[in-house]
Amino acid sequence: MRRRTLDRLSPLIAPKAMVLDRNQSGAKLYGRGRDAEEYEVAMQFDDGLWTVLGDASDVAQSEKKRRILAALRCADASMSPSDIAKEAGIKSGTVSTTLARMAEEGLVQKYGFGVWRAIKIAA
Repeated sequence: MRRRTLDRLSPLIAPKAMVLDRNQSGAKLYGRGRDAEEYEVAMQFDDGLWTVLGDASDVAQSEKKRRILAALRCADASMSPSDIAKEAGIKSGTVSTTLARMAEEGLVQKYGFGVWRAIKIAA
């Protein structure tokens, strides 16, 4: 008997769930539902308004790239992935894979065995 009552009410139950999670790396909005695809977006709260920054994984990747570039640009010489990891506060393995992607994008260049530099962009 109880099962039938729940079946009749199922169209009235919220077909979508959304969760806002805030931590040291920022805010993320996660959502999924019966009629919607699963998503996770990065959010920013500023002046009383929430703004969608983009897909959470893309925004996180952009932050890693920014920190790696900042570490490379502050250095006087080329740096190894482990040195970059220490300076940027990112795991060494993550730095290595991100550097390979950044090289494909033309942001960094490998000089010698395991040594990287940021490519200078003319103003």
